[in-house]
Amino acid sequence: GKTLEALPGKLWLIFLTDLSLEGENDFGNCDQSSMTIYDGNEKSFYCGSRPPSLVRISCSNIIQIEFASTHTAIGYRGFRLFYQTIDAPEG
Repeated sequence: GKTLEALPGKLWLIFLTDLSLEGENDFGNCDQSSMTIYDGNEKSFYCGSRPPSLVRISCSNIIQIEFASTHTAIGYRGFRLFYQTIDAPEG
């Protein structure tokens, strides 16, 4: 995984610009491969394919990004993120 730490008083904007992983199983879980964003006590899982979008404005200046896969899968690009910091709102 990768930990991103911004200066205090900053938050992260995270854009998912490309996602091509195996999709959810029959129970709606990303159990074969997934990209997870940990933000404080929250975590968001992403798998399958989705159009480019803003996926998170962090609630703190530290986030973790982790990729997990249970096996080798051929034909998937993986994922690409773009992230930048913004000033945290006052209060």
